[in-house]
Amino acid sequence: MKTLTVFMVQFIIWSAYSIIEWLSQHDGRVSKSILLAILIYFAYIIAQKAMQSKKRGIIITIISLPLYFLCRELFWAFVGIY
Repeated sequence: MKTLTVFMVQFIIWSAYSIIEWLSQHDGRVSKSILLAILIYFAYIIAQKAMQSKKRGIIITIISLPLYFLCRELFWAFVGIY
């Protein structure tokens, strides 16, 4: 149950990144990369504290990040926006 909760919290973090990325269309790639790095670290810290394990925190973060962006791309491809 903790794992699912951590996944949901991390999906909220990745969703916030997507909204911020959309709102800051004129910012450069460097600033967006820095923001992503900060949010990855923030998501890892949340996972580590919730799971009480560094290894499981890293694994959950590594799985949730590409999973979110894959689901996001599939959604937009399904809707036909891109």
